[in-house]
Formats: sequence, C-alpha cells, structure tokens
Amino acid sequence: MKTKKQLEYPIQITVDQDGYYAEVPDLPGCSTAGETFEVLMRNVQEAVSSYLGSLRRHGEPIPTPSRKRVTLKGKFIYTSVRVAA
Repeated sequence: MKTKKQLEYPIQITVDQDGYYAEVPDLPGCSTAGETFEVLMRNVQEAVSSYLGSLRRHGEPIPTPSRKRVTLKGKFIYTSVRVAA
C-alpha cells in the first residue's frame, strides 16, 4: 500500500469574542471558524482537504505550501495544518 504524501500549509488564526477564525494564505478563499481552538483545527483540516479535493476534481494544480511558521504576533496566531496530498 502506498503512503500518501503530506502537505503542511501555514494558517493565520484570529481570536475574538465569538471564537476562532482561520485563513489559509496559500489557498485563496480557504477559511473557517470554530468556537474553540480544537474545533477550529478540525474545521481547518476539513476545509483544506475539501479545497484541495476541489482543485484535483477540476484539474487545477495543488499550490506548494509556503514555509511553516508557528508564532504569536499581536492579535494573530500563525501555525500550520497537515493534510494528505
């Protein structure tokens, strides 16, 4: 059985009174939200997988992830999400 390649995309997380919001800068328009950090991370994993699946179905190229960053800067959290390629 062949192991699927993994891709790791950086995400930008904003925290406010309603919870967490994530954007994936390498995948324009790919974003999601969650009431807790754990829910957000599950949602972003699903959003990125769905986004990449749509690109595949339409014969579009899969964007190469930019460098991984894990930092806290101002009101943003920068981390990454890993998905099957």
